[in-house]
Amino acid sequence: MPILELAPAKINLYLHVEKKLNNGMHSIDSLITFSDCADQVFVSPQKNITLDRYGPMSANLPSVQDDYVYKAAQKLAILTKNKLGAKIIVEKNLPVASGLGGGTADAAAVIRALGKLWRVDICDDLKRNLAQDLGSDLYVCLESKPSRVRGIGDDLLSLKVPHNLSAVLVNPLETLLTAEVFSVFRKNVQINQSVDIPGSWSDDSYEFIRQIKKLRNDLTDPAISLCPIISEVLFKLNSSDGCMLERLSGSGATCFGLFADHESAENAAETIKSNNLDWWVTTTKLNSKHV
Repeated sequence: MPILELAPAKINLYLHVEKKLNNGMHSIDSLITFSDCADQVFVSPQKNITLDRYGPMSANLPSVQDDYVYKAAQKLAILTKNKLGAKIIVEKNLPVASGLGGGTADAAAVIRALGKLWRVDICDDLKRNLAQDLGSDLYVCLESKPSRVRGIGDDLLSLKVPHNLSAVLVNPLETLLTAEVFSVFRKNVQINQSVDIPGSWSDDSYEFIRQIKKLRNDLTDPAISLCPIISEVLFKLNSSDGCMLERLSGSGATCFGLFADHESAENAAETIKSNNLDWWVTTTKLNSKHV
């Protein structure tokens, strides 16, 4: 039987951009959690490494050679001197370049799956080498657990936060590249260092959302300048009954709304979808266990 690994959507509940580093990157401070909305990655033994993709969002993927999943498999084989192959199949359900970490989450899933298939220990040194090519989100996507992420993404602190938060994810199916959003940020945004992060997070969903609401996503305005429809998405979430917080996730065009209960989330998603048939809209639970 093929080995199955889920690649859940990554949600930045807040994202503060901090000082610019010598390599041109910025350090960040973010609380990242994961959705039960996910891509699926299957691996099974074969002589060579191959990749097939299908699913509702597969048409928007890059070529196989440029796909993070294929790059991750090839890089893992090189770094571990592994001569075995694998048949890799990805069911692509998440929008591409959407702020949900989809490509990196898929790469993390294939690394976990190949670790089992090839009996490879995905140690810290291996993670660092893989992240050099696949991006710093790889660290948290490999864990797929609620985490406070700092530095360039390599400083992770696992957190206990409320489970099964009800949310609506909305993407107008506009592509936003992280590099472009950060380019606008560097030109137009003054870094805000006055941040009061809670020392602990409430177990109560309502209080937890109130804590998150005091924080922000520093990439929101740069993203809106490149993709103005994000403002409309945020407005429609904010106008939905029961929405306690609406915010952009990461640097993509996906926005999320946190709701008081799942019925309110489902009603909001149905209304938004019925009035915007060309948008990607889904209800989900956050902080469900995946790995």
